[in-house]
Amino acid sequence: MVNDVSRGSLASAAKRALRSAWNSRWRDEVAIFCLFVGITIVMTWPYPKFAATHLPAVGIDDGLINARFVKNFQDWVLGRRPGGLFDFDFFFPHPLAGTSSDPSFGLGALTLPLRPFTNNYLFLVNFATLASFPLVAHGTYLLTRELTGSRGGGVFAGLAFAFCFFRLHHLDHGHLLQMQWLPYALTYLHRMQREATWKNAALLCVFVFAACAASNNLGIYCVLVLPFVGLFVIGTAPKETRLLCASRIALAGALAVAMLVPVYSPYLRAANLWLGAKQTWEVLQYSGRLESFYAAPSSSALYSKNAIYAFNEGPMFIGFSVLAFAAIGLVWFGRSARRKPMTWFRYIYFSLAVVFGILCLGPQIRFKDRVLAKGIWDYLTLLPGYGSVRTPGRFYFVTAMGLALLSGCGVALVLARAKSRWLHVALSIAASLVLLFELRATPIGLRPFDSSEDTTAVYRALAAAPQPGAVVELPLSWDQEMRQRMYHHMIHGRPTVDAVSSYSLYYFSMTEDAQFKGDDGLQTISELHAAGLRYVTLRNNSLNLEQRARYMSLISSVGAKPWRTVGAYDIFELPPPPKTVPLQADRVTVDVASGTSRWAPSGTTGGFEIRLHSKMDEFMFERGPRWLDLDVSMDAPGAPAHATFRIGLAPVLMAPHKPQQLIRKFLTWRVPPGNYRTRYRIREGSTVWAEGEVELTFMPPKQ
Repeated sequence: MVNDVSRGSLASAAKRALRSAWNSRWRDEVAIFCLFVGITIVMTWPYPKFAATHLPAVGIDDGLINARFVKNFQDWVLGRRPGGLFDFDFFFPHPLAGTSSDPSFGLGALTLPLRPFTNNYLFLVNFATLASFPLVAHGTYLLTRELTGSRGGGVFAGLAFAFCFFRLHHLDHGHLLQMQWLPYALTYLHRMQREATWKNAALLCVFVFAACAASNNLGIYCVLVLPFVGLFVIGTAPKETRLLCASRIALAGALAVAMLVPVYSPYLRAANLWLGAKQTWEVLQYSGRLESFYAAPSSSALYSKNAIYAFNEGPMFIGFSVLAFAAIGLVWFGRSARRKPMTWFRYIYFSLAVVFGILCLGPQIRFKDRVLAKGIWDYLTLLPGYGSVRTPGRFYFVTAMGLALLSGCGVALVLARAKSRWLHVALSIAASLVLLFELRATPIGLRPFDSSEDTTAVYRALAAAPQPGAVVELPLSWDQEMRQRMYHHMIHGRPTVDAVSSYSLYYFSMTEDAQFKGDDGLQTISELHAAGLRYVTLRNNSLNLEQRARYMSLISSVGAKPWRTVGAYDIFELPPPPKTVPLQADRVTVDVASGTSRWAPSGTTGGFEIRLHSKMDEFMFERGPRWLDLDVSMDAPGAPAHATFRIGLAPVLMAPHKPQQLIRKFLTWRVPPGNYRTRYRIREGSTVWAEGEVELTFMPPKQ
């Protein structure tokens, strides 16, 4: 009985001790996170005060585009939007419109709990943008503390990464700032080295998924970082637990990849529709330069004189205090450790910082207007999917994270020399204050967003219009004002032809003023009408008399009637769409010709130009995509004997006795430039649509 009492007393004491440790641990973590929240408010003021009504005065209001993406994502999650996850309600009637840019799933998921309380999508985007600062700081703090055991070093590293100039420069790219999940994922990846538990494996899986799904911009960088660090973790794990560590890391990674399939597979489908390799000149526009590494934003209180023009990317100066502590951490941290391989992580993150720093320079290493050397970007584009990336400068975020982590190691080393707790705390606070003083910016500039009743009247009128269907606002444009209209279109919730995104899809391009005229304009408006276009708005204050007459003629050709005038807008209602039939092989003729392209970043290219001509008296319409197979055989050095490619139609939309838009398929085979006779066959399953021979012209790519 005494033993039973003793056991009961010991069990109760153990429970109390565990509860006390748990409460103390969470109390400390909450306090650290609240500290980061408070610093965020101070460092970004007055941005938090006006989050519901203003935009950061950075860039050209891309936050409004993010807001439209957030609404599409959240409506789909809540079951309020039909179609697939990427079938966004713009670039009508194209499917998979979400693949035309980064779909901002991270912003949508982070703010989904707020959706029952507000429909102000500007606030939701601004909230998620601001929330990324304490989350990034906390994730980096946890990672640094996991590796160094130092809270002070973790706080310094978290602040260095969260408030670096590169992130402040991208305040208008809220989706790109959702960087927090990578440090969290790396924290649990390193934790698997000492505790390969199912709990840590599950959290690793969740954070890897979040890191790659929050933003496809960030996902393509994380994919390169995580395996590299994972191999280091497995290689330096204790021998007795190495196999367990490796198996559970592999299982967590495999499950995360499986969960990411619905997020990335639409991009693979879109690659056969409209996504292609980027031209070198476009990639260079979004690449860093050597002077970017010592450039600061014009809002920097200390370094504004170093501000440079960097097209949408940079500045990349990390701060002298970060560089100094990073050098200390790289050289001296862990020298006296018993298990030195456990401290070699600093070489891993230094290597990542260097490699990603070179990658962010793009295809060429440039200093101002001089090309010093060829970069390593072209080697990266050999990996699947990276040829369509146009923003090398954003690879710098891994460099910033690596340097911040190393600086945390340096601070941890200095703090370890403190002989008293109070000196330790004082040095930690002093280091953080020096860092924040260096990174501080003048008050964040803001732009008010016009959502007045006069501005939104036409969109509220469209919300009350009697007929369902899509709308197009003419004339189209690709500017800052277009971003505002893209946001206001959420008021009526109708699909729109017009949008701003990384790519402009076919029917948007064909409705721009330069293309929307003559027979092409007539065919475009009739095809859009057949697909479900019901309303057209004309902004009279953007048209001269000649343009207005041209637009009126095109709109009238499909039977549109004036419905309402709202301010400077005339709204026209189109009649019900005509009957349509699906695409079949016997309803079209197929023309195949040779096409050439200089778009590939390496190798030589040539390809096919394919048109389908309707033989029907009715419109053919399928939102698609509709897939065909292109079988190719060519006798040329460096070319395979036989190859099959997928080509897609999205949407299938053909006016009676008119051609479908041009389908291009370029072959990036490394063959000598010249002309080659090539055999082809176009089929759907076993049904052959066309076959024959064509002479393909291969030529060197444009640099």
